[in-house]
Amino acid sequence: MTTVVTWVVLANARSVRVLANMGPGSGLCAVQDSQWNAETPARCDVDQGVSSADMQPLRHKEDVRLARQVAHDLLESFEREAFDRLVLVSGPHMMGLLRATLAPPLHAATLGWITRDFSVLPLAALEPHLGEMIEM
Repeated sequence: MTTVVTWVVLANARSVRVLANMGPGSGLCAVQDSQWNAETPARCDVDQGVSSADMQPLRHKEDVRLARQVAHDLLESFEREAFDRLVLVSGPHMMGLLRATLAPPLHAATLGWITRDFSVLPLAALEPHLGEMIEM
């Protein structure tokens, strides 16, 4: 019997990581080399007098770059058959960016979208939120 591998993308606007479920009873574990972090826009380091409102376009641009990188890397992993199914868990801002950047094959492989920022939860606390999408 073939193991169905489900990847759970756990994201917020500043970081994204991937967890894997290798089938019923296996729980979740971190996927090695599948973590991304948004860069701080250069103007934050150079000009401390920049207002938060002025930084919004720069942060948004970096958030879009992060979402595109994640979508690109996920597609490459999917094409290499590293996983079969996908679940996305993110706050509304990054969820919108991920939905907009995921390729059609990833949309088709997605079991569900949970629009909540659970990125700070320990794995044991996250599992109940995934419900029946993943049989732990």
